Amino acid sequence: VQALGDHALLKAKLAGRTGASDAFFRLQRALNLAPERSELRRELVRLGVRLQRVRDCDKELEKLLAEHPRDPDVLLMAARGAAQLDKPEEA
Repeated sequence: VQALGDHALLKAKLAGRTGASDAFFRLQRALNLAPERSELRRELVRLGVRLQRVRDCDKELEKLLAEHPRDPDVLLMAARGAAQLDKPEEA
């Protein structure tokens, strides 16, 4: 499980536009197997925002916000996600 998560993180960091969807899927799978790995959650949300797939990772974004309510990176992802979901009051 550790190796699967590490591989998914590496794939996400190296993914261009064509490999990003595959990396997103791998991160989801790895996070399902190891939900305690916050770095997987963070990268999944970052990639979800980049791919405009916020609806597919909104629960993970909520968890990140609960765990790190003052983290500027998390707040920025939340604002971008809210903008994508057409929720300007949350952005």
